[in-house]
Amino acid sequence: MIVHDFDFHPDETSVRVFVSQDVPRLDKEVFVARVRYGDVVLHHYAWRSRWFKVNLTTNLDGAIVETPASPGVPAFAFNIDIATPMERRGRKVFAVDLFVDVLVRADGLNYVVGGESEARQAALAGLISPRELCAAERAVKELIDIIGRGSLRELIDETWPLEAACPAQAAAMQRVPLRNVSPLAPGVRSSW
Repeated sequence: MIVHDFDFHPDETSVRVFVSQDVPRLDKEVFVARVRYGDVVLHHYAWRSRWFKVNLTTNLDGAIVETPASPGVPAFAFNIDIATPMERRGRKVFAVDLFVDVLVRADGLNYVVGGESEARQAALAGLISPRELCAAERAVKELIDIIGRGSLRELIDETWPLEAACPAQAAAMQRVPLRNVSPLAPGVRSSW
C-alpha cells in the first residue's frame, strides 16, 4: 500500500509530501510507516487523537539507534514533532508542524525540548492559531509526563511494536503548493 503523508510547516509556502510503501498500520486512529536510509530504519507514528508525531530510528534488526550529536543538537533516537492530530482521507494523511520538537535519547528518559519560542512567534504572526498553540503546549506537557513515567516505548509498542524490518529506501521528499492541499490551509484546517 502506498500512502502520501502531507506535512505542512506554516513558515513555508509549500507542503512537504512523503511517500511511504511500508505501512504496517493505517486506520482511522493511527498511521505507522517505515522507510530506510542506508542501514537505518525510520519508524513514523501519527495518531488522530494526539498532538504529536513520533519518528524513531532503529537498525534493520529493530534495535533503537541514536543519531549522533551535532553542534547545537543533542544525540537522539526519538524525534517527536508537536503537530496537529493526523487527519486521514483514504491513503492520504495530513498534519501541521507546530514548531516544537522533543528529542529523546535511546533510553526513552532523557530529552530536550526545542522550538517553544518559535511556536509562540508563529502564533503572534498568525501562522498557527491560538488554539493550536495551546494544544501544542498541552502536548509538550503530555509528552514530558509519558517520558517521565518511562512509558514512551510502551506507547510505541502498543501502537505498532518495533521489529526487524527492511523497507524500501526512502523516496525523495516532494513539495506541493499549499493551495493544492486545502485540509492544511490556515483558517480552514480542522485544528484552527
